[in-house]
Amino acid sequence: MKIKHLLPMCVALALSACSDNSATQSNDTPPASAVSQQDTAAPTGEKVTSYLVGIDIGYPPLTLRDTKGQPSGFEVELLQAIADDQKFQINLIPDVRANLFPGLGEGKYQILVGSFEVNPERQAQAELSNPYAKGYRAILSKKDSTVKSAQDLRTAKGIVGVQKSTNSERKLVELGITPKTYDSLFNTFKGLVQEEITHVVGDSIPLTYYAISNKDESVTQEYELAHFDASAGESMLVYAVSKGNTELLGKVNQGLENLKKNGTYDQIYQKWFKNNDAKV
Repeated sequence: MKIKHLLPMCVALALSACSDNSATQSNDTPPASAVSQQDTAAPTGEKVTSYLVGIDIGYPPLTLRDTKGQPSGFEVELLQAIADDQKFQINLIPDVRANLFPGLGEGKYQILVGSFEVNPERQAQAELSNPYAKGYRAILSKKDSTVKSAQDLRTAKGIVGVQKSTNSERKLVELGITPKTYDSLFNTFKGLVQEEITHVVGDSIPLTYYAISNKDESVTQEYELAHFDASAGESMLVYAVSKGNTELLGKVNQGLENLKKNGTYDQIYQKWFKNNDAKV
């Protein structure tokens, strides 16, 4: 898959104008006052349960910051719609990816958001919702790269970049590849732009977004997106819920089902993805 990317000068220079701010602001840590779920009183007097949601903001258009610096994106808007449907509240807390599942296990969070695919490790750590989107593990390289698969990376000259504490990093290590790691996927892409690395391995949806979302007519660069492992098929993306909290899992799944039936899911999907084939 070829992606023409008109490189933004801000990526190569200041990065502030075109960044989703995940490079710096996704390192936010939860406030000291953050505690487990709480019951608050609604205007009608009934109790409404509020859940703390840990979020990795560096996966646009799934998760990103809006113009006011607040968490936004497809996953965020969809979860808010699920919460509205199921009559609960959510409190979004940006955090670094490596802290999210430990925080879930410690009770710091009850829900996690951040382009999480299903795998055995996560199934052991959390309850995973029904899928809301799909993608695949991808390799992003400059146009005409000879790297077309994970096996090609083992013999290719250059440096592979990856976001740390991700399945992509684990897959590379399993192949015997020692990647250069970054604290966010955006910074990994930035490393490719600045030629610190020659390839990026990560989720196809945000990598496509980074490669085409920002344009500057003064600099032109083309990239190619290849499957890391075509035989692996598509990755199902899910929300993670506290292990054993089947009641909350049921709410998330029921809300998602209701949104698909009443058309809300399609409306939110079209807003963020347009013609991207990520729907499930």
